[in-house]
Amino acid sequence: MLFRRPHLAVVSCLIALALPALAFAQTAPAPSPTEPATTSPTPSEAVVLNPFVVSTSTETGYAATNTLDGSRLNTALRDTPAAVSVFTRDLLDDINATDITTLLRYDLSTEFDFNDGNSEGNGLQTGAMDSGAVWRTRGLTGSASTNGFRDAGGADDLYNVESAGSTRGPNAILFGTGAAGGVLNLRSKTANPTRNSGTVEFKVGSYDTRRGTFDVNRSLIPKKAAVRVMGVYDHKGSHTPYKYSKKIGATLAGQYKFADNTTLSVSFERNRTEGVGGRSWGALDSVTVFLNALKSGDVVFDPVDERYETRNGAVVAASSGVGNLANRNVLVYGPDLGTPTLWEGATAAANRTTLSSTASQFTGAKPVTDESIAPYNAVTFTGASEWGEIKYQNFNTTFNHRWFKNFYMELAYNLSERDTDSMISQNPELRADLNYRLPGGALNPYFFGNGYYFGQQTYIRLTRAFRDETMRASFSYDLELKRFGFHRFAAMAERYINNNKRLRTSEVWAGAPFGGTPESANNRLQRRRYFKIDGPYENYTAGYSTHIFAPESYASAFPAVGTLTSTWVAANDVDFDDEITTDSQLFVMQNYLFNRRLVTTFGLRRDSIDTFGPRTLRDATTQAWRFATAADQPSFDASGRTWYEATEQGGNRRSIGAVLHLTKNFSLTANTSDGIELPSRNRTVLPFERVPDPYKGEGRDYGLAFSFLENRVSGSIKHYKSSSLRENTNEVVQTVFGNPNNDVMASFEYYYRQAGLTNLGSGAPITSVDELRSIYFSDADSYLSDRISEGYEFETIVNPTRAWTIRAGYAYTDRSRTNVLSEGEGWWADRNALWKSLDTFYTSRTGQPSVFNQLLVDAAGATTNRTVNDRIADSDRELTNVRLEEEQGYGNRKHKANLWTRYSFMSGALRGLAVGGGYRYQSENVAGFDTTQRRTLYGNPRSLFDFLLQYKTKGFFGRWNNRTSFTYQINMFNVLDDQTIYISKLLVDTATGATYARRAWREDPRSTTFTVRMDF
Repeated sequence: MLFRRPHLAVVSCLIALALPALAFAQTAPAPSPTEPATTSPTPSEAVVLNPFVVSTSTETGYAATNTLDGSRLNTALRDTPAAVSVFTRDLLDDINATDITTLLRYDLSTEFDFNDGNSEGNGLQTGAMDSGAVWRTRGLTGSASTNGFRDAGGADDLYNVESAGSTRGPNAILFGTGAAGGVLNLRSKTANPTRNSGTVEFKVGSYDTRRGTFDVNRSLIPKKAAVRVMGVYDHKGSHTPYKYSKKIGATLAGQYKFADNTTLSVSFERNRTEGVGGRSWGALDSVTVFLNALKSGDVVFDPVDERYETRNGAVVAASSGVGNLANRNVLVYGPDLGTPTLWEGATAAANRTTLSSTASQFTGAKPVTDESIAPYNAVTFTGASEWGEIKYQNFNTTFNHRWFKNFYMELAYNLSERDTDSMISQNPELRADLNYRLPGGALNPYFFGNGYYFGQQTYIRLTRAFRDETMRASFSYDLELKRFGFHRFAAMAERYINNNKRLRTSEVWAGAPFGGTPESANNRLQRRRYFKIDGPYENYTAGYSTHIFAPESYASAFPAVGTLTSTWVAANDVDFDDEITTDSQLFVMQNYLFNRRLVTTFGLRRDSIDTFGPRTLRDATTQAWRFATAADQPSFDASGRTWYEATEQGGNRRSIGAVLHLTKNFSLTANTSDGIELPSRNRTVLPFERVPDPYKGEGRDYGLAFSFLENRVSGSIKHYKSSSLRENTNEVVQTVFGNPNNDVMASFEYYYRQAGLTNLGSGAPITSVDELRSIYFSDADSYLSDRISEGYEFETIVNPTRAWTIRAGYAYTDRSRTNVLSEGEGWWADRNALWKSLDTFYTSRTGQPSVFNQLLVDAAGATTNRTVNDRIADSDRELTNVRLEEEQGYGNRKHKANLWTRYSFMSGALRGLAVGGGYRYQSENVAGFDTTQRRTLYGNPRSLFDFLLQYKTKGFFGRWNNRTSFTYQINMFNVLDDQTIYISKLLVDTATGATYARRAWREDPRSTTFTVRMDF
């Protein structure tokens, strides 16, 4: 990786900072028994040894008391103005949350993201092993962190997590670069020198669920040193064929106390996950027009001519949903997925043509196949192809020290690495082979009339490497001014280095044997599988290799081609290998005023972000895309660019909040904060056609917090507005600006050359005609817009009795998008001015009619029947339509509610037994928009019930009653086995006006898990 910093130097710096504190810790007198370690914000709170640490050892039930997730400082939740919800360990266990996905089921304002937040919504890569959990909070993108550090995204399992804090909205105090929706921060379990403890847990459940975890803490030197070892093995199957995940991981944590107020904590985690992902929906429909024509009699099979014909005897064609699927060659598998056969074209330069069904009964983007062919959730059409492997490791060390009364220091270092290698097979289509015979004359064994469908696909291999390194120094000082309040000041300096590499490679035949570039369609390896109609649903898959990523060789029938061997080459020029360095300085002030009835929090953060990454270019020898190096600079000189892209950006972020305790029962809260988020590094935007700048998030919320009956009833009501400003989205910019621009530029180039106007001389608007296709062609593939989300949130924890707990929440979210493509308007105006100058120069030098009135010659070199002026006008029309469509809040579910309750029997024959469960509701999602009738299209609401039955007992068959306890637990999700169809994208049939589901699947069926947990 370019410009990587030496880590030994980093660790040496931390040690140098820590050595004086260690010496001080050995000589400084311990505080007297009556001297508090710090001034407590409220007299009733326990003594806090360190403002950077929250202890969860005394927490029981679902209600947490303190958090770091609002201000980086240990603060009572009642004094925290930011919107924060805490998942305690007890709650995580009761809802059977084993990873982020299962936790988020009961998070407020959260909805899962199926790539349904944009108008296109094709769902590519949804469900891929590399993706992990993807969600929106308050309608905007959410993210996760571990112990306050941005990590590489591999820490999604909860086996080593003590609690989780969900912070909603941007927060400049917590992070300079983070998702505008909020952050789910996982707090890891730490070694405890004060006691020995251990837990062993086993789970078995539906769909081959098997999970085992252990957690053993041992005090090596009482109250001074401890070590904690944790591990997990987790296997999850699926109700659909092929899908599974298998994870194995371990964590080693240690702690050493040099003195009461000087502690060093270290942890190291490593895990590996493998499995098969894939979309929840099945194959795309390329067969129903033909099937409907057969059913109606509009198409019949003629056994004499051995072909399908229309009623009048004509050969079937597009009107019957039939066309040619033409690839240079195809690897063909039978239903048994045995050794494939290589089908080739008639010559080395000819494609292999299959007369095939090609159309859906709906015109427009193709939907999933109808349930009459394969029920939703019954097939995984990509089969076992989308296998992936994830390797993750995380190292963290934290040194805490109190220099003197009320002055604290924390030094921290975190290194997180994640490497993934996975397959992506996009969205294969279901087809019927209509060739009665093979090209050589033999009968086609997989002819549709013999009862076969087929699926065909090409593969993308996605290799990613993340490396997140953070060095942080934090200081805190508490100041008690008696009548003038209690004040806490904190400062932080941090360097965060993110190395992010992504390679998308296509499976091709090595050496480009069929000409063109290595990744061109002719060289792509096509895999096809035939399977029986009405056969086992696990056979409903496209073709795939059982030797994941391994090369395969086949002898071609043509000597000029020779042996074909599969390999992987870059799919396009949008890969990246970036290093992003963020230097941050943070100041935080908390003030407890008017006898602690008013609590204010102020944070100011300065971030400087430097990015560096090589550009891509075609290798002169292999013609494959690769990353540029300094030696390639001459290749970029003509365009005036460097071989790398580097940007610098700095900015101030702030967070201001207040809590006013009106009475013992009611408090007013208000908070405003902002932050920034890094854009997709493989996308470019107008006007400069480079990676967009980091974009800003803004959040405002205010509300009322309440507490009654000695905090047995507590909660809050908030109104919020969150915004993600000038974020990039990879759609539609080519339709509105890029494609019209390229066609017009190509036309000017054509007419200039046709007129012999190649030596332009002085006074020309451009230097060379070649610039029209090089410099002035646009390859921007992303546009900017603002996402605005506004709504209300209500959450409460109620304990009617000591045995009964209720946790409930409701959220209303209204999300929209504005300022769509505004960055392109000035760019387009400049292009129009350039074209006018080019046209004036052309007509004056040649005497020919205006280029604007001549026929358009498009970017592919084809002459059309439209004028250049017509093509320019397309942009205005497209911009109006696109803005109307893009401004909708796709994917948003306005109403979300959840409730979880538990009742424990405290005495009598049922003592130790607990029953409970939950309810999850989300209203219908915005699934589409009818631009003709100006109406929003909605999917279906979700309404699910869950169940808990738990029994706890001490000892083991009457022995070790004081040393062990056992928990037996049954969790059931979707108790009523709700099978509502989940529609993520609805479209309107351009022919009939009917709406149809482009992407749809059913809710996951009922599942049950049985858990045995032993604590000792």
